[in-house]
Order: sequence, then structure tokens, then C-alpha cells
Amino acid sequence: MKRQRRRGERGVAMAMIGIAILVFFAMMAIAVDFARYAHTAAEVQAAADLAALSGARNIGTYGAGTAQAGADSASQQNWYNGKAFVPSNIPVVEGHYDPPPAGCSTDCRGTFTGGGTPLNAVKATATGPAVGAITSMMVLDHATQHDVTRVAIAAVSSPTTQRPTAPVVICPASQGGIDPLSPSDPCTQGEVIKTGIDMLQNPPANDNTCWSSLGGASANSSYEQSLLPPECGGITDSGRPVVSVGQAIPTQNGQADSVLQAFKDCVGPPKAGNANNQHTFILPVVDCGQCNQDRTVLGFVTLYIADPSQVHTSGSPKGIYNVSQICNHLAVGGGAGGGTNPYGFTQVGLVW
Repeated sequence: MKRQRRRGERGVAMAMIGIAILVFFAMMAIAVDFARYAHTAAEVQAAADLAALSGARNIGTYGAGTAQAGADSASQQNWYNGKAFVPSNIPVVEGHYDPPPAGCSTDCRGTFTGGGTPLNAVKATATGPAVGAITSMMVLDHATQHDVTRVAIAAVSSPTTQRPTAPVVICPASQGGIDPLSPSDPCTQGEVIKTGIDMLQNPPANDNTCWSSLGGASANSSYEQSLLPPECGGITDSGRPVVSVGQAIPTQNGQADSVLQAFKDCVGPPKAGNANNQHTFILPVVDCGQCNQDRTVLGFVTLYIADPSQVHTSGSPKGIYNVSQICNHLAVGGGAGGGTNPYGFTQVGLVW
């Protein structure tokens, strides 16, 4: 005999179903809010990153007091939660960044000091105000709207690795090479640090440059020519040797006529299918001594050769004359040595 369901039992079942539906929708709302908040937080972090990078690039290019202008320009390119950032949402602070000590095991982000010197970093704080939530609207409680704030720090630091664009190493100023910079006197992008550098291979005691295969294939004039920029018929950036600070790389002496001529062509107009017209070259700085020995890399430098007439392929001594050392804060390399490269060669990167 089938038992008849009572009216009260049917009411309880309907109530339980209703509660289950409400719980389901509440859980869905919480999940949507969480995903929305996480997405918005990622957007705000991206805005902070870009503002810090743009600000740091500005202080490297134009000097102190210019970071906010860079951040303001960058903020106009960012959105959060469907809204555009305005400059007041991303204030920046200029200061000094010290990298973490070698071998650190906790809090390895380094230290930023607002207003510290020498100036080499920018801290950006991005805020996405009044991010609402579905759960807030469900309970008509707009007080649960929250600001989303994220921080980023970018520093102008010296790369520890680089792909040089010429088969040459150069000495510090003490041996007729390039000038170091005082940490308290950083240069600005494109600034000429030193002129009148003659890249010569004189008698061994006076060498200020050496040819080098940069640790790549065997040292010969054909391979060394391939280490010039791709526009001059050299190998692509991804294929050229990576050189690291502290690395011992081989050097060679001699006045290689064919390599000098390739240098001259590279600085000059298009020729033999090559675009040429290259005037800036990235070189390793080494502890000098006689060529034909391994030399230790101290850092990197950007040199400027204005005209092919500066490259002397005849006469004595042959070489490249009246070269300029210029400031380059737009390097693309690896690692971060922290602080300011003593030869005016740095990159801008996020450190926090």
C-alpha cells in the first residue's frame, strides 16, 4: 500500500530546494567576485609595473625629477575593471635601490630608499579605486567596495651579461680607453661621456684595444667580421656570443686589415647588399694587458663612430680614431648588477 505524502513534508522539501538555490547562487557570486578581483589586481599590477619602468627610463634619460612624467604617460595606456587609469592613481617616488646580498635566503627583493642617492630607481604605487562586487549589490551594501593597490619598483642597473656587437674589447681610462663615472654623477641617455678615444693596438705595453672572438668560435678574421651588427652582414643577435662580467675571454693582437675594412663599411653607406650605416657598438671592457691572452670582463660600454673616415685601414698605426663613449640606459641584457655601471651602460628592469 503506497504511503501518501503529507502537505507539510512537501513544504519542507520546497524550502530546502529554495535554500539550496540561494546557496548555489551565492557561491557563484563569490566565485565571480573572486575572479573579478584577481583579474583587476593583475591589471593594477601591470599598470604599476609599466609606470615604474617608464619612470625609471625617464630618470635614466632625462635625470632627476622626471619620473612622474614618464609614469603619467604610461598610465594613460592602462585600464582596470573596465575603467581608465588617471595619473593621480599612480604616484611615483624617485630614490635609490640596493640589490639583496649575495646568497640571501629571505626577503631577497633588495632595499628601496625614497629620495636616496645616487638616484637609480623609481617606486610606483597604482590604485584602482572602488572595485565593486556582486555580493555587495545582493545585500545593498556598497561599503564593501574596495580599492585595489599594487606596488612596483624599477631600477637602472648594470647588466651582467651582454651580446656585444663588435669583435673588440677595450681598456679602462688608465690605459687610454674609456672613462669610468662617479656613482654620484650618473649620465643621461645619449650623453657623450668622453671623446677622442683612439682604438689602437700599439706596442704591447700600450694596447688599449684587442681583437676578440668573444669566447665564440676560433679566432680568425672571417669569424670576427661576423660579430659586427646584422645590418653589416653579421650574425643575428640570437646567434652571437653571450659575454658575462667576470668571464675570461680570449684576445688577439695584430692589425687585421679585413676586419678594419668591414668596420669601415659598417659605419658607411649601404654596400654589397648590407644596410650598414651603423654608428653605435657595444663592447666588453676588460682588464688590460698584452693581447693574445685571456682578459677578464669588467663591464660593457657603448661607443659611437660618427664617420667611416675615422677607421684607418692604412698608415701606421691602423685603427679607429676619435671615437666617443656615450651613455646608454636602453641596454637589453641579462642579470642586474645593481647600482650604476661605471661606464655608463645600464638597463631598466623591474626589481620588485
